Amino acid sequence: MAVTVGIASGKGGVGKTTLAVLLGLTSAFYGKKTLIIDTDVGMGNVNIMLGVGYKNSLLDCLSKGESLESAIVKLENKGFKNLDIIPSGNLDDNVFSYSKKTVAYFFSRLAGLLQSYDVAIFDLGAGVNYFLLGVLASVNHPVLVVNPEPPSIVDAYSLMKLSHLTYGVRQFNFVVNRAGEKEFSRVKLKFESMRNFLPKVEMNFLGYMPPIKNLHQVVSSMKFAEAVKKNSKLREKVLDIFKEIVDVSQKEERENFFTKLLRMLDR
Repeated sequence: MAVTVGIASGKGGVGKTTLAVLLGLTSAFYGKKTLIIDTDVGMGNVNIMLGVGYKNSLLDCLSKGESLESAIVKLENKGFKNLDIIPSGNLDDNVFSYSKKTVAYFFSRLAGLLQSYDVAIFDLGAGVNYFLLGVLASVNHPVLVVNPEPPSIVDAYSLMKLSHLTYGVRQFNFVVNRAGEKEFSRVKLKFESMRNFLPKVEMNFLGYMPPIKNLHQVVSSMKFAEAVKKNSKLREKVLDIFKEIVDVSQKEERENFFTKLLRMLDR
């Protein structure tokens, strides 16, 4: 079974998709068969960042019963061996009304698929819903992405608190985006000052990512991978984050992701 990573933020636009793609690229580069699942339906950017189109999507699997295999986009012809993605798809009127039964059925189908991967990364949407909370509570490594701005910190704290109070999640990993050493230390101190409010929660700070210059234009031009190749500092920091996740997962006895998720959805 794949090591599972859930990347969330609470607030949109702080860099969760950037981290998901960078971790996926790093994982694949180091020989791990990797799948990125973009669950940010209607607003997902994973396929755009990687410059690929798609025939079917996660939304097609949920709403039309298309097979998961038909939604997989392989990146090998783009030069990214070992990396596959499942794009999120375009927004429709039913996306917010899927029942827990529908979501549970989808993930039961995903269970078999993940047997053939080493690492699975869930890029989770902004905001909060039972789908996001269920996945975040079930993955081996829940990761919250923040930036140094106060609204981002407040929203990430709120998501952490809600996940803990709703599903009993006790360990969270943090990555600070668009930051340097000083900003990282400042954000870390801010969260550590909140420990008294959530005494049973463990906060693990994985590191920070320096900004990508002109990110919006880079993504729009589908030259994300090229920009990353030119940013050695960013690659170094993401590799450090990736190694922390992989090293921890190899030392743990992991409960099955799907067993946990189905238990969460039954609540």
